[in-house]
Amino acid sequence: MKWNFWVCGATLLAAAVMIVYYAGSGETKNHREQEYTEKRGDGQDLENTREELPIRVLIKNDNFESVYHDNPAVTCGRDFQVQEENGIYRMAAGEEYRLGEAAWAVVSPLPEGECQTSPETEDGRLFILGLARSQEQPRYSGCLELRRTADGVVVINQLPLEDYLPSVLSSEMSARFPMEALKAQAVCARTYALKKIGAGAVSGFDADLDDSVSFQVYNNMEKTPETIQAVEETRGQILTEKQGGESVLAEVYYYSTSCGVTAADHFSTEEEFEKFITSVRSTDMEAEEAWYRWRAEVSAEGLLKNLEDVPAGSQNFPLEMEVSERRENGQANRLQVVFGDGTVKTVEGEYTIRKVLTPEEGTLILQDGSTCSGLGMLPSAWFVADTQPEEGRFLLIGGGYGHGNGLSQNGARRMAEQGKDYYEILEFYYPGTKIDEE
Repeated sequence: MKWNFWVCGATLLAAAVMIVYYAGSGETKNHREQEYTEKRGDGQDLENTREELPIRVLIKNDNFESVYHDNPAVTCGRDFQVQEENGIYRMAAGEEYRLGEAAWAVVSPLPEGECQTSPETEDGRLFILGLARSQEQPRYSGCLELRRTADGVVVINQLPLEDYLPSVLSSEMSARFPMEALKAQAVCARTYALKKIGAGAVSGFDADLDDSVSFQVYNNMEKTPETIQAVEETRGQILTEKQGGESVLAEVYYYSTSCGVTAADHFSTEEEFEKFITSVRSTDMEAEEAWYRWRAEVSAEGLLKNLEDVPAGSQNFPLEMEVSERRENGQANRLQVVFGDGTVKTVEGEYTIRKVLTPEEGTLILQDGSTCSGLGMLPSAWFVADTQPEEGRFLLIGGGYGHGNGLSQNGARRMAEQGKDYYEILEFYYPGTKIDEE
């Protein structure tokens, strides 16, 4: 934790300059990534470099609805320090700090030896009071930077990469999963995070990524001894792949549950895919998972509401639906909707199709008979649909949960339960990559 403090201390001295510089110039060059690249080129120890590299996470507001907060209150379980433009303030454990009229602030817990540590929070992590997450009260390592904008207060958590990862694992994969599955997830999360550092994905806020499903969910659930262990036992390990004869960070994605599709499956006709998705292959790793197969309904009225640039009216009611293009793995990539006046609306892209086909409440039924509501989109793009609605409702039969790229988390769990280690799990889901352990 002393290291955390000095990282944040360096930020304190230059915070105002950085904020004005990035907000005003649109500069996206990330010097931490440049430093990492230079060290890599110099042949220095990459594992130590990764451990030392801080990450900057944009913290969204209640339930991840927006990047802007309404002047949030920050406190700490031990004495803490606040840097503002006009000075540095020392605050007692439990005191609440708000930005008030200040343009910016950096809040850091004081190191051990300079304060009394609260027994309840002996690691001195920071709190954003009242922030709505799945855990009762999220706590943040490192420091919190607050910046006032015309739309509200922006909050960025800067902390060491290896401290960030356990709270990603807890939020992205159940801590009850086998350790080998958690270790595979840890390598994926580390690789993904390093790929984002310096990439400019949220450069307008001088952050590497945010804490929502748009990147990796962070600190929605508290880290656990299991997720800490998984990160520690894979410390510094990343997935790399060959590109132009050089080893580079691999493109790493992951999602909840596959419908059983593997690299060997290629569906050349709609009939082939329909036969696959409406049956069960007992050899599929996720065959016993609830999300492996599901059915849902979408009303013609709801579909019309979700489509853009379609004028309402009796002649423009959706009458037919057809998946006109699929990827080789069976995911819908283009959807055509025919209206009463004969016009055709084309929807393209896996994510957009899933949003347009958001199921009616109470109609999403999983293969174990349970129901699920409130997803805000179709569970996956692996589905077939009635070509014409019955009583104004389209029936969808599908499988899997998530975008379908990379590692299936429930598949990784099944592999671990079968005795596979995380090397084998990663090799299965990311062929052509290797774990860099330098």
